[in-house]
Amino acid sequence: MTSRKNFILISSLIIIALLSALVFLFINNSSDSLSSDTVYTLTLSMEELEITDKQARPVLTAKLTPDNKNAVLEYFSSNSSIITFDESGVVTAVKSGVAAAVVRTVLDGKKYEAVCTVIVDIGIDPDVMEEEGFTEENQGPPVPEIYEPVIDEEGFLSSDNLLEYNMFNNDTVAWLYVPGTNINLPVAQKTSFSEREFYLDHGLNFFPKYSGSAFFDYRCHVTEKNRILDQQTVVFGHARGTDIFDQLEKVTIRQSWFENEQNRYIYLNTLLEDTVWQIYACYYTNFDIPENQIAATTPNFLLDESVISEKYSAAEISAATADGTLFTLQQDTNEFRLYAVTWRSRMETEDSRYSPFYNILFTRDYGTEPPTGADKILTLVTCADADSNVRYVVQAKLVNTRERVPLE
Repeated sequence: MTSRKNFILISSLIIIALLSALVFLFINNSSDSLSSDTVYTLTLSMEELEITDKQARPVLTAKLTPDNKNAVLEYFSSNSSIITFDESGVVTAVKSGVAAAVVRTVLDGKKYEAVCTVIVDIGIDPDVMEEEGFTEENQGPPVPEIYEPVIDEEGFLSSDNLLEYNMFNNDTVAWLYVPGTNINLPVAQKTSFSEREFYLDHGLNFFPKYSGSAFFDYRCHVTEKNRILDQQTVVFGHARGTDIFDQLEKVTIRQSWFENEQNRYIYLNTLLEDTVWQIYACYYTNFDIPENQIAATTPNFLLDESVISEKYSAAEISAATADGTLFTLQQDTNEFRLYAVTWRSRMETEDSRYSPFYNILFTRDYGTEPPTGADKILTLVTCADADSNVRYVVQAKLVNTRERVPLE
């Protein structure tokens, strides 16, 4: 009888132990045993981070909701030449630029990612500048003053110093202002192919300059007509100094800049007109792909001669040739419109240095209708990184213009 009681007791203890173990496993793994349909959210403690001190070591905290103890989080920097990002969440600045701090994990075969845009603005490394042959002692004579930007009651930039700059250097043919940035500067142009990039590394005083100057594509008609006549007016500028287009990428990529609707306009004044443009696109694109470069840098998309002959009379062609507007007749509005509205398809998605920004920039709604064939667009182009052929591009369409008092 005693043996039977012992057997029952031992059996009961075993059953209780097994049940306890099952309950323990269920409770312990309840968060990890969610169905494969569970949707997780992975976030970082900040979506944007600015670093202005190279010695700073800000920390980003990753959070997975709901919690899953089996999740393995991978921390990495999209561009380790700009920042590093370790598994402790520490961000370390290396040089000025824009990079992404990224956390990723895979659960139930699904990928989850959190991205923090990191803007590093710690100035120029003097050693790098000297290695490229630029010194502060060789800057040449001073250039004219740059005034604080003022938008008048009609909504135009009324504070440029274009006339004085044009007298100082007659290659200076326009003034550019991008609100929310430090881009408030004169724009030059060389119209010959051989000199087309002169201002890439020269100041408007003709002396070598590390950050160069802002300049138009040599094919644009700004110098020739002192007006904006092209389908696409293209302005280039370096982002490697502390001026010119240094803030083009660093500022316009920020959500805080985008959310201020007053920032979504660009002002471009020439010697004969003032113009206002509404931004509709900011993106990274790879110029190693010919179509991308053509789309962002071609001033005019032109019809074949046979099409022009069918479309216009001999008298119209002759008159346009005489007054220098033949290229206007030659413009292919359909091809231009297609290039203008398909910018999202040219966004860089393959290079891990820029792909984390795809969703951030792709989904933006600038509150303006896409360009049509009748529109004119302004395109600002700068390098995204010295080690790639990827460019950061800002595009806007012309929304207002007025006559300017001509030079005497």
